[in-house]
Amino acid sequence: MGFRIILTLLLSCYSILGFADDVKFESLTMSESLSFSESHPLGYKPSLDPMTNCDSWEWWCDIKFGVSRAVESGVNGLMINGYAYHLSAGAHWPTGYVNQDQLNEITPGVGYTRTFYNSQYNTEYILYAMVFADSWYKPEAHIGYAYQKYFDMTDSGKLKWGIGYTPFVFIKPSMTNEAPIPIPALGIMSSLKYDKFSLMVTYFNVLFFNARVDF
Repeated sequence: MGFRIILTLLLSCYSILGFADDVKFESLTMSESLSFSESHPLGYKPSLDPMTNCDSWEWWCDIKFGVSRAVESGVNGLMINGYAYHLSAGAHWPTGYVNQDQLNEITPGVGYTRTFYNSQYNTEYILYAMVFADSWYKPEAHIGYAYQKYFDMTDSGKLKWGIGYTPFVFIKPSMTNEAPIPIPALGIMSSLKYDKFSLMVTYFNVLFFNARVDF
């Protein structure tokens, strides 16, 4: 009984501090409480339904769920950038039409990711930050959030294909007269995932190809 009271007080403090907004916690039996949950330092089991206690737009509840789960229960990862395919020189917005041969397509860079995979719904939520060489051989930085829905490609479920979206902010001095101005954007993301390794492609005005490994 004393253990349950202490656990309840800890969860109440956690909620009051604002870390558990719009998240419903399942009741625990004594055996579950004693064993704790491996996915959270406080030991409770958060609901895996993004719409639990949702009192706003569903897409906004889903984003809040994804961000909170990635921060609290996600795994760290390494993003490797390597290639960008320009669909056409004229589509290289907003710099306008340029000679295709002028654009850099080898875009080395690295990034940090924080990922939560919801195995109950086969959905993935990613927070990421990365820096790489842009189309003009200058540094470009992206900071964003990504959501993907996955589909099993094999009976084992280890190989999956996912598709989703990614709102992000990018800083591209080569298009802002060298000023580090943050610019919001929205891209389409797709991944081929095997266990902890993912090959990713993101479409904005260019196709960006990345690899990610989770730890």
